[in-house]
Amino acid sequence: MRTILLQSALTLVSVLGALPSPVQAAPRTPPPLEFRWPLPARVGVTTVVVRGESQYMLHEMVSLSAGSFPSELELRREKQELWDCIREPTPTKGFFEGFSNYFDSMEKRPATIIASDGQFLRTPSIEDLIAYGEKQVQSQGRAVPKSMLTPEATIRRAQWIRGQPEIDDKSSWDSWVGNWIGLALPPGERKATRDPVTQGGAPVPSVQMFLNEGPTGPGGAFIALTYITRPVPNLNGMALAQEDTMFLRRVILEPKSMRPISAGHAWVAMSSDSSIPPRTLESHDYIFEWNPPLVESSPSDSMPKAGRHGLIP
Repeated sequence: MRTILLQSALTLVSVLGALPSPVQAAPRTPPPLEFRWPLPARVGVTTVVVRGESQYMLHEMVSLSAGSFPSELELRREKQELWDCIREPTPTKGFFEGFSNYFDSMEKRPATIIASDGQFLRTPSIEDLIAYGEKQVQSQGRAVPKSMLTPEATIRRAQWIRGQPEIDDKSSWDSWVGNWIGLALPPGERKATRDPVTQGGAPVPSVQMFLNEGPTGPGGAFIALTYITRPVPNLNGMALAQEDTMFLRRVILEPKSMRPISAGHAWVAMSSDSSIPPRTLESHDYIFEWNPPLVESSPSDSMPKAGRHGLIP
């Protein structure tokens, strides 16, 4: 079963090849979205990750508070737990120990720095996390291949730990908030541009599209927004490969504060052969539990916990 996130993207694939036509009688444009989370903020976040044959559910508490400088905020991710391994071909002891070590290391991460206007700034250097990772490697003794114990391997691990957390933090925050700041689209309208995006270190001509799907949720108090980027076929002599990757984001948020109730992003393989259906390579879906709740009516308890807002199958 496809997620709502993917279904929304597939609805838009047919319009990705061209820019939108001029609108004769455009609806009234709403004011640009502004980041206005009440501070300090604290929210429970349930994440479902699908990667290959694996699907697992994580839960954490995310807090946002004033930073060391007036223009900065500090975002912390705490109390992380593996709630469920929904579809793992052969869950092993090592699989669960890997998560345990990951959560232990996360406790050592410094706060992510967010600008006061909601834009992602940086994840500070993580020297304690590097030291922790090396301790874990060394503690494995003979179980670790000698190639992992060389000075070169140690340097590569340190470089990865310094860079990857910031990539992951930015990717999730942009899906929750950053990607949507300043967006001002009337319900049902879309905005498309043709700009290069970097893939594999090289610029690739691409169509990038935003869509305001309109009001949703109880009383229409929330809006659903979608973002898609995909390589452009036959532009400047470039043809699509047999299979290209489309990236998409979707969020349902409260427009007055930009607090999300659900969000997600995914990488989807698109074939140049229209008879071949899209194939999800990896997806991350997020459910937010605010206190007090933004949604007063509770979904049926008979529904899977991570599926209550419709992003998870």
